[in-house]
Amino acid sequence: MLELRSLAKAIRRCFMPDFIQMIDHIMESHYSDDLLKATNLHHRCGMSRSALHYKLKKLAGLPTSKYLTSFRIKKSKYLLTGTQDPIKVIAYQVGFKDPNYFSRVFKNETGIAPGIFRKNKQNEQ
Repeated sequence: MLELRSLAKAIRRCFMPDFIQMIDHIMESHYSDDLLKATNLHHRCGMSRSALHYKLKKLAGLPTSKYLTSFRIKKSKYLLTGTQDPIKVIAYQVGFKDPNYFSRVFKNETGIAPGIFRKNKQNEQ
């Protein structure tokens, strides 16, 4: 019985990257859509909301909403360092309706404001 459980865990680990890749692909395609939220991402994945939440929490260690926010912040970091677009424009590009809310979330996630992040990255180069 113990060997069967170990085998089941090993099989689940093999499919882990595929699931995360699928979620990342969906989010990559739709992250700029401000209507993409944790409450409706499950439709695009073809699973129930609770199943998506459970699986993401188990595999990525984050609830769906936090995973989506982290993905958007990661994209905004890329845009902040790779473009000269205003922060307001970047906020809209990564799916935030309100640039002020984006700035608060960015600061909560990274510890610094988006403008300071951009300035620090420019000074490093």
